[in-house]
Amino acid sequence: MGAAEDIQAEIARIADEFSGEISVAATNLRTGEHVEFNSREAFPASSVIKVPILVTLFHRAERGAVHLDRRLTMHEEDRVPGSGVLKLLSGGLTLTVADAAALMIAVSDNTAANLVIDQLGGIAEVNRAMTELGLHSIRLKNRLDFDVIGRDIAHLGVASTNDLDTLAQAIAHRTAFSPAVSEACEKLLSQQQYLDQVLRYVSVAPYAEELRIVQPVVSASKTGFYPGVRNDMGIVRFRGTGFTYAACTRGSDDTLFAPEDEGEVTNGRIGHLLLRHWWPEDAGPAPVADSPYLRRGGGSMRSST
Repeated sequence: MGAAEDIQAEIARIADEFSGEISVAATNLRTGEHVEFNSREAFPASSVIKVPILVTLFHRAERGAVHLDRRLTMHEEDRVPGSGVLKLLSGGLTLTVADAAALMIAVSDNTAANLVIDQLGGIAEVNRAMTELGLHSIRLKNRLDFDVIGRDIAHLGVASTNDLDTLAQAIAHRTAFSPAVSEACEKLLSQQQYLDQVLRYVSVAPYAEELRIVQPVVSASKTGFYPGVRNDMGIVRFRGTGFTYAACTRGSDDTLFAPEDEGEVTNGRIGHLLLRHWWPEDAGPAPVADSPYLRRGGGSMRSST
């Protein structure tokens, strides 16, 4: 594909077809070329806010303020609704802080996220860490408590895609506090199992290593979802280069959780554009999937449900 201006025009066209609002920021890891659309405005972060929580955890662990091998007990009252598996298990279960972090990222476990936040000493530590990194739009506002959050997921946390992409760059370039912190974050983010948004049409698989599949593209990412909201941030690597990205949507008319959710498909179209834009010309066709949504010449992406 052409210059950054061309892909930004394509993103603007996708935004016009979307029933709500979108925000995108992405950066080439080798050249620094930056693509953005409405990237400075703070959007509801949903579960993407778990990446700042993770970065803060590994930073404080490196400083000795938190011990990743410390054993925790999940009590009945700790269980919260939403994504994850701990809500299905009996109280009295023990796990380490590192276990809780793994569940928080791999399956976006809300109960595990609260256990990690408590080990950090509260939400203020996450916001302090993001301020230290210069990421002032990233703010965790509450624990995963839906009695407090209510129907507005922005009450959990907010962030601009520009700052989320900058955080992904810091992890990728090993400058998120330290090389060790950055590497630990990317390793765990590579285990995330929900690849149905920006990576939706990219040839990546969450189980490639276990299945001994050699992939042309590897990723480390975190998604988030809520009725009318779909978010994704991450790192995509291939052939000695790659890119970071953040894509957020809000206000979609599609408030269901169907496989072809408008926000997920929209973010998938953006991921398809980004990979094709930065895929090396001498590497053959970009490893992307086909879909009728990618062949649309325009028109509404609004769900008929």
